[in-house]
Amino acid sequence: MVELGVEAGTPRGGGASPPPPPVWGVTAVDQLWVRPDGSEYTRERLYEVGRGVLPREVVARELLPSARDGSPAPAITMASPPVDPFRPPPPSLPPDIEAAHTAAVTAGARTYADPATGYTVFTAPALRSRGRCCGSGCRHCPYRAAAEAAAAAAGTSDHTDDGPLAPSLFGAALPPPGPVQVAFFSGGKDSFLAVRAAAADGDDAPPLLLLTTHDAATRTVAHQEVPLDVVARQAVALHLPLVAVPLPSGGAGAGTSYGDRIRAVVGWLAAPPRRLAVGAFVFGDLHLAHIREWREAEFVGVALRFPLWRVPYAELGRRLVAAGHPVRLTAVEDEACVAAGVAVGDVFDAALVARLPPGVDAWGENGEFHTVVACWEGGAAADA
Repeated sequence: MVELGVEAGTPRGGGASPPPPPVWGVTAVDQLWVRPDGSEYTRERLYEVGRGVLPREVVARELLPSARDGSPAPAITMASPPVDPFRPPPPSLPPDIEAAHTAAVTAGARTYADPATGYTVFTAPALRSRGRCCGSGCRHCPYRAAAEAAAAAAGTSDHTDDGPLAPSLFGAALPPPGPVQVAFFSGGKDSFLAVRAAAADGDDAPPLLLLTTHDAATRTVAHQEVPLDVVARQAVALHLPLVAVPLPSGGAGAGTSYGDRIRAVVGWLAAPPRRLAVGAFVFGDLHLAHIREWREAEFVGVALRFPLWRVPYAELGRRLVAAGHPVRLTAVEDEACVAAGVAVGDVFDAALVARLPPGVDAWGENGEFHTVVACWEGGAAADA
């Protein structure tokens, strides 16, 4: 991982540092921000996939998608003065959630149980300690306000003629009206191999569409921590249409569930002028039974395909090598992996698997790490 300190605002003691030679991968950029009075007020980390380390204003521009008319998106400032991680949740949250969060923060806990569902929820201090937004729309995200303000200022908030939070289209054109399959695509190795498997059905199978969900404010694919424009580039390389579905940030109070958003997109595809009938969902799940069971319970009424289910890792590795595209880590969540030197930007290959700590799933199926496939490099993208 290449790192470069860049000072924003008025540089101390000279001009901005020149960028190093471009490198492929995920780049961490430490940036020291300075107020007009000269006082330092924050540091942040920006992660960029597929490009080198560049001065701040170029990074900001590159991380944003192009404007819908094809013109470059303007460079914007993605940072803001420090957000107090101990501030209470927005007042729109129910009192029982506010109380649970406050109690967890007071006790120094990183998480608390949602009073209604029992799900584990990260506190604001825990999210702040990550140093960056993960794009998951977390309830107490301390970065969301700055991201939403930046997106609004740049005109990159998700909005089409169908209204706010409507899907966006990238990659190849949609097929003509008729039946289609929808592959849930995060840009990582598992979903990539699932797409390849589904595409191998031949011309008699319904056309394949990619579907990617992302945080509406940051335009980042959750967990993978990959910018949406990278996934759009993958779709172009794969010669497939991509339906990008923004998810509202904020967890409770967002007004819609994940399943509701997916069902709304199915309706959107079926409506004129698209008239596409979704006959199957394709998932890249490998062996986690509870995830599969949740999908089967949530998406009743549509055929669900799991082409990689319980395929041995040795065979998955062979398929990944045969595809011929570089695969790199975009997020490392497991503390043991971090301690072992597994880092964002590392190549996912047999050598990396060999140095994973004991107990870590070789393919990161438990969320230990996440990947992105550079399917525009090497291989034969048309075969995917």
